[in-house]
Parts: sequence; structure tokens; C-alpha cells
Amino acid sequence: MGDSWEPMLWMAAAAHNDRAFFDVDGPHAAAPGHRGLVAAILAAQERSGSWTQQWREGVDVDTLPRWPSTLEVVDRTYGGFFGLTALVSEPGCGKTMLALSSALQAAATGKWNVKFFGAEVDDDEIISRRNRELRVHEGAVDGVDFFEFIHVGRGQSVQDLVLDMAEIDPALPILVVQDSINTMATLAGGRYLDVLNELCLWAAFARKLSRGAISFLIVSETNKRGKSKGEKLEFWSDLCINMSGKPDETAVDFRI
Repeated sequence: MGDSWEPMLWMAAAAHNDRAFFDVDGPHAAAPGHRGLVAAILAAQERSGSWTQQWREGVDVDTLPRWPSTLEVVDRTYGGFFGLTALVSEPGCGKTMLALSSALQAAATGKWNVKFFGAEVDDDEIISRRNRELRVHEGAVDGVDFFEFIHVGRGQSVQDLVLDMAEIDPALPILVVQDSINTMATLAGGRYLDVLNELCLWAAFARKLSRGAISFLIVSETNKRGKSKGEKLEFWSDLCINMSGKPDETAVDFRI
């Protein structure tokens, strides 16, 4: 990883020295994908320095880009998912199905680079789920060039994830899906809670630094108290959807 990672660090450091680099109306406004990638690199460093927020007059307070949630009440109320959105539930409530549906719909808009990091489903399952989505939403096929499914293997670090998403269209913001963040933390090795916090902090810091030019949809399992494992996502996310249901029922309750 070293040969590929060092040039990316130099690129990010140079951009970070540009005080207007992350301004949503600044000179790099037309390249949200590039701003998002730089934010992901900076957030993936072992130690990330502080930065000074630049305030601009006339900029709308809520500038985070949205993507379809596929949940009518969320799309109507919030304009879709945005920023760092967490899907939290016990197994079997449809987190992966909702995450995949939302990701495919985001790609179908042609307005997002979608990188879906899957740690649990195999090729056959992801193809089957994608085909079901396309049968229900034929327009999703228009986003095939904007959607990439990336398998997460053993020992992959945050830096490895960034390298996996390095080839992007700079004109489009990046949507990163982590499914599930718990399995990804287990596969990475090391102390589980430390790795889980690292993955969460990477997403939170990159989202904040880039002003949503890189956004995240994170799938998380619940602990015995019904909260996300690690109990941090509810506090770090912009939007958290807690899903609950019973094994013998087809209905799922959503708590926003």
C-alpha cells in the first residue's frame, strides 16, 4: 500500500494548504468528487491536523447534497438521506436491502459516485438483489456506470478503503456505503471496538471536512439495548434510522 498511499497523502496535504479548497462556493466547487476524495485521505491519516472553517456570506446553511432514501416519509421530510446516515437494526430487518436500494437509486440519478463496500454478501447475492431492484425500479439501470460494489476482505484498513475508491469522476460527489460496519471491523483484525471507532470517525471526519462532498450510508447491527454496536453512530450521524421488527412479521417499524 505504501507506494500508492504516499502520493495520495502529498496530494491531500497540498490541497489542505489551500484555505478555500473545501468551500462549497469556492474555486473547486465544480469538483466535489476531488474534494471528497481529499477529505477521505485526510480523515484516514493516523493523525489529522485541525483546520480553520471559512465562512462565506450568502451560502445556504443546509448545503449537504441528498440522495434518494426510497422511504417516502424520509424523502418528503428531509429530501432523502444526507451526510452521514446510519441504518441500525438487529439482523433480518432489511438493512442491506434498504442500503442497496438507496445506493442504486443514488447512482441512477447520475449525480453520485457510489462505492458500496460489502462485507457480508457474495457476488451471486448482490447480483440477485440488484436485479430485484432493477425489476422494481427500471430507471436504476441508468446508474450502472456510477455504482461499484467492492468486496471487503480480511485485514483491510481505512487506508485500503480509500485506495479502493481512488478512481472517481471528480465532477460528482462520493457516496460510500459500509455494509456492515460491524463485519468490516471484525475482518480488519485488531481490537474490535478500536477498529469500529476508527471506521466511524473516518466517516464522520471526512463528511464534516468535505461538507458532504463525500457522504456515507452506514449499516450497523444493534446491541442488547437496541442501540448501534459501539453506541457512537447515533451521535455522529446526521440522520439515524433505527429499524425494528419481529422474525414472524413482514412489517418493519422505522424510528428516525
